[in-house]
Amino acid sequence: MKPSEIIVSDTQRLGLNPEEILSSVQDAVQNQGAVLVRKNNSVLMLIPIQENVAEWVVFTQDDDATLEASVGFFINETMKTDAYTIYGDAVNDRVLRAMDANGVQIYQSDRPDYDWMAMLGG
Repeated sequence: MKPSEIIVSDTQRLGLNPEEILSSVQDAVQNQGAVLVRKNNSVLMLIPIQENVAEWVVFTQDDDATLEASVGFFINETMKTDAYTIYGDAVNDRVLRAMDANGVQIYQSDRPDYDWMAMLGG
């Protein structure tokens, strides 16, 4: 699957408007310095918030075992950017379980715009 197909399929599964989400992804890449990283049938959108801090948005069509491997890859790629604190929304519990399976502790966010936060080291 192409990244856009993964994003469209995942947003449809969540009952969201795929065109709106694709537009917001494009805007984040063009205007907020976001990067997209693909592994298997998962896409991570990593959006810088401030130095060493980023937002994580994961779109996936992977099964649980493959998602766990994809998330492990995303964690390693995120740490290469020096973003050690990540924030996200609790849209997909499978992503949070995959993070936990990769040894990442999830905490209640200290920022009101996000549901969770995690520290990747550093």
